[in-house]
Amino acid sequence: MQSVSGRATSVQSRLPSRESWIDTAKGWGILLVVLGHALRGLQNAQLLPTTGWSHALDAWIYSFHMPLFFLLSGFFMEKAVHKPLDRALKDRAKTLLWPYLVWSVLQTLVQIRMSSYTTAQYDWMHLLGILWKPVMQFWFLYVLLLLSLLWLGLRRIGVPAPVLLLAALVLHLTQNGTGVWAMWDLVCIHGVWFAAGAVLGIMPQLIEKMRLASPSLRWTGILSGFALTSWGAMMQPDNLLHSNILWAVPGVLASLWLAMSLPADWSVTRGLGWIGRLSLEIYLVHTLASATMRAILLHGFKSHDVTLHLVLASLAGIMIPVALVLIGRRLQLRHVFRFGTVA
Repeated sequence: MQSVSGRATSVQSRLPSRESWIDTAKGWGILLVVLGHALRGLQNAQLLPTTGWSHALDAWIYSFHMPLFFLLSGFFMEKAVHKPLDRALKDRAKTLLWPYLVWSVLQTLVQIRMSSYTTAQYDWMHLLGILWKPVMQFWFLYVLLLLSLLWLGLRRIGVPAPVLLLAALVLHLTQNGTGVWAMWDLVCIHGVWFAAGAVLGIMPQLIEKMRLASPSLRWTGILSGFALTSWGAMMQPDNLLHSNILWAVPGVLASLWLAMSLPADWSVTRGLGWIGRLSLEIYLVHTLASATMRAILLHGFKSHDVTLHLVLASLAGIMIPVALVLIGRRLQLRHVFRFGTVA
C-alpha cells in the first residue's frame, strides 16, 4: 500500500510548481481580460445588447479578473523591497513606465487614425492626457506603478506589510469613487488586492498548503468559488468597479486554486502558462488587435455575426500580440515591450 508521504509526492509531481502556477493563473486572467474587452467592444458597437447572456458574462468577468491580476502583480513585490533602491526604481521604470508610455502613444496615434472606423473617438489632446489620465486598458499599468512606488516607499521606511494590507482594506471599504483624481480612486479600489498579493508572497507555507490540499477540497473550492462570484455579480452588476469584496474574493481564490490544480503535464496548463508569461505583451496590444479585427469584419466583410466577431476578436487579441513578440525576438528588437529587453 502506498504510504501517505508517497501519495503526497505523487500528487505534488502532477501539480504545477510553486512558480509555474502563477504563470498559469496569469494566463487564465489574460484570457478573461481579452474576452471581456472583446465583449464590451461588441456592446459599444451595438452588435450585442447590454442585457441577457452577454450582460451576465460581462458581470462575471469584471467581478474578479482585475483583482486577480493586481494580486498576482503584488506577489513578488517584497523581493523589490530588499533590492537597492535605485535598482528597484529602475526595474519599475523598465517594466511599467516604459511600456505604458510607448504603447499609450502608439495606440492613441492608431486610434486617432482609425476613429472613423471604430466605436471610440480620439484626438491629439489624448496624447497629452496620458500623463494623468490613461487611455483605455493602460490604466492598469498606471495604477500598478503608483501602487508599486507606494509599497516600496512605505515598506522601506519600516511600515509592516500586514499594516499596509489593513490600511488598503480600509481605503477600499471607505472610498466611493468620487475623488478629485480618478487614478487615486483606482488605487484605493485595487490596492487591497495588490497588498494581499504582497502579503501572500511572504507566506509560502499557506500557498503550499493550498497547492497540496486534497483534490476533492480543491475542486470543491474552485466550483463553489466561481458559483459564489457568479451569484454576487448578478446581485450588483452595475457597481462592479466598486464591487463588494465578498463577491470578488471567491472568484480570485477559485482562480488561484484552479491554476494550482491543473495537472502540469496537460497541454492546457502548458498553454496557459505560456500566454501567462506573455501577459504583459498581450495586455498592451490586445485592445488594438481586437478593435482592428472588429473593424475589418464590420467594414471590410460587412459581417454582423456576433459569434464570429467574438471568436475572431478574442483570437486576434491573443495571437497578434504573440506574433509581435515572436517577430521581435527573431529580429532582436529591444525596447518594444520592456526597456532594454528583446521582445
